[in-house]
Amino acid sequence: GEAMARPADPEAVAARVREPQEAREVYAASALLCGRDHPDEVAYLDRLARALGLAEAEVRRIEEGLHPA
Repeated sequence: GEAMARPADPEAVAARVREPQEAREVYAASALLCGRDHPDEVAYLDRLARALGLAEAEVRRIEEGLHPA
């Protein structure tokens, strides 16, 4: 049932995003939903970040915000 939790196509998701703030929110929501426990999830989030145009530093900031030390 895990496959249903997230859309299969990160590029399609990103195509609907218009604002930088929205891009960050979409990425954060996806990261929270699927996590990074599985190589497929990591690959999905990496593709999503690229499709959203998020810089690596931005992605790290978002991830750190989701999981404060």
